[in-house]
Amino acid sequence: MQAQIQNMLRDLQRELGVSYLFITHNIGVVEYIADHVAVMQQGRIGEAGEADAV
Repeated sequence: MQAQIQNMLRDLQRELGVSYLFITHNIGVVEYIADHVAVMQQGRIGEAGEADAV
């Protein structure tokens, strides 16, 4: 079920050019969905940038 939802979100992203604010602790999900990432530590952004670089 989770994989189906991730695929649907990614398809919509590509087809419609939409953006998401996606909050997760699962780095695998981040790798699959995100182009840009912000990593929060103690309620503040500690690192941000292209998903491949972060």
